[in-house]
Amino acid sequence: MQTATAPELDDTFAQLMAKASEKGDLPGFSQSARSILNALSSDAENDAELVQTVLTDAGLTQRVLRLANSAMYNVFGGEVTSVTRAVQVLGVQTVAHLALGLKVMESVGRGRPSSEGTLAEMQKSVLAGFMGRQLAGSQASLKDAEAAAVCAVLMGLGRMMVCFYLPQAWSRIQAETNESTPEDDVARAALGGTFADIGQRMTRQWGLPASLTNCLQSRIPENGQGPATHEERLSMLATAATQCARILHAEPEDPEAGVSGVVGVFANSLGLEADVMNAAIRAARTAARQHFDEEPAALVQPVTESERQARLLRGFRDLQEAGKSATPTQMLNLSLEYLHSNFGAKRSFCFLRSPKDKSYAARFGLGDGSAALLSALHFDHQQHSDVFSVVLNSGKVLFVEDAKADNLQSKLPPWWLGSLGSAVSFCIIPLDIDGSSVGFLYVDWAPPVSAPRMDIVRTRTMSQVRDILVSHFSKARA
Repeated sequence: MQTATAPELDDTFAQLMAKASEKGDLPGFSQSARSILNALSSDAENDAELVQTVLTDAGLTQRVLRLANSAMYNVFGGEVTSVTRAVQVLGVQTVAHLALGLKVMESVGRGRPSSEGTLAEMQKSVLAGFMGRQLAGSQASLKDAEAAAVCAVLMGLGRMMVCFYLPQAWSRIQAETNESTPEDDVARAALGGTFADIGQRMTRQWGLPASLTNCLQSRIPENGQGPATHEERLSMLATAATQCARILHAEPEDPEAGVSGVVGVFANSLGLEADVMNAAIRAARTAARQHFDEEPAALVQPVTESERQARLLRGFRDLQEAGKSATPTQMLNLSLEYLHSNFGAKRSFCFLRSPKDKSYAARFGLGDGSAALLSALHFDHQQHSDVFSVVLNSGKVLFVEDAKADNLQSKLPPWWLGSLGSAVSFCIIPLDIDGSSVGFLYVDWAPPVSAPRMDIVRTRTMSQVRDILVSHFSKARA
């Protein structure tokens, strides 16, 4: 069989990119997933883009919080009630790995791909992701457990891409693969490289760190020898997970025998007892089955008023607890998400005051279109009579129930009307330290989102959030 050269792999990749441009995103790898990938390439410990991406998807938010509060993750005690808090406690990399794996996994069984072959490959990758997490979770750090899950999912990326974008080449490779002709050899002849080569090239183009892309090649233990590096270990975990997933997905007559064979090959090299490895695989199968059976609506249930009040209190306690270790920037993020989520806001922003020219600018935001609005949200604070100047001068929280009222129009500044004028209600929470403004939090509601009834509990809560932030900033300055 003729072996294809490297230029042929370049041609294949160019075809894949052309088909992607024509056909659209591979299911599970939409723009939101790529936003999460950007966080994996960041060294920042607080990534607003990651939080924003997760919060735009209610189902994903609930999954992240559910896992962050599970026995496997919540080793810190207390309840994690916000994505920002999950990032603070678990770290950007861990939450990004977790969210990426879930984002890819959620697409399986939701919007069906155009072919059963693509769906099958996605299901195998999702099952492998669950297995990678469980296999690593018995002795790895949280970050490594999620890295193993993502590696296991992405190990099937090349297969998914070829199946989805180049179905004729996929069918040919499947037809020509047999016991005497390995799939990798057929793929090299047809594509210029293996499926793993294609997956690696794609993840490099997405900008994933080398610590992940280098783990996507299959790694089988040689003579029982264990992995020499961290990357080799992740690759070996992902390979074991992928092999088990493919065996189980095929539904053989004796699946346990096939899985036991994989366990026998990998257990000693990974430093895992066979019983532990088998238990992890069973747990992964159960978690995957629940995932496939779970309807998205089941994640976002209607909330009663009493439950809203309880969430408000739990979130406030979480905010207080976070203040013991969070940086000022983290506290601003936590407070903004707390208000945004618990008050059902359309958009929320944190404005900070420049010490040089006394101007205000939005530094980060949450909600509908907030990222695109950031560059337009800035203004010079003068002694004007508009509602923002009045609030910033008084230092008192203000809730405007009807921003469309005739008697208020002359008091709304041009910068607000031009960018946020669709809001029907909004709240301004000024942040003053020793009588000097450092910024404010802004929350609004616009159709179809209505502002909640501002009873005494919600009104007091907004003031308490401000007090926590002011106290935190004062201590940081001291």
